[in-house]
Amino acid sequence: MPTILLSLLVGLALLTAGGDLLVRGAVALALRLGLTPLIVGLTVVAFGTSSPELAVSLDAAVAGVGDIAIGNVIAVNLGRTIGVSDAVIALTIVAVGTSLPELATSLVGAVRGQGDIAIGNIVGSNIFNLLGILGLAAVATPLETVDIGWIDFGAMVAVAVLLLSMVRSGHALSRLEGAFLLAVYIAYTASC
Repeated sequence: MPTILLSLLVGLALLTAGGDLLVRGAVALALRLGLTPLIVGLTVVAFGTSSPELAVSLDAAVAGVGDIAIGNVIAVNLGRTIGVSDAVIALTIVAVGTSLPELATSLVGAVRGQGDIAIGNIVGSNIFNLLGILGLAAVATPLETVDIGWIDFGAMVAVAVLLLSMVRSGHALSRLEGAFLLAVYIAYTASC
């Protein structure tokens, strides 16, 4: 158990350090190229933090597990052993695991006062995940899903519209709005 805890702490420290370096580098790149931090967050940062999703989705597509690729293979065998569907695993464990770089980078961006990098990272990463990663996975092999349905896709669209309205309302995302989004994620995950 101490080894697992130590590994977790080292992993979190490395994620935080990586997020810090990515935010600093993104701000420097934006200044050097005359771009806004939002544009750099939407592109360079988003692509970089989406690499775990790319690896997992391509691996799942090649393995013929469309629910994992679409839901976005950490605990698949454990989940299957206790009767948990691939979709639930993908929408919870895999999603959280592969989203840690986005989380670390956006937290560091927010703490450093780089809201454009933080929000651009999340929005750009989601666009890249939907279009780039899902597209590449489907090119590798056609994807089929059994358990991910219209409710999941509807929830994704609804949350995207909700986030857009929150950010557009004051060009910022407040702590209360952030807490609300977190509560929506917990409620959605509990419903899986």
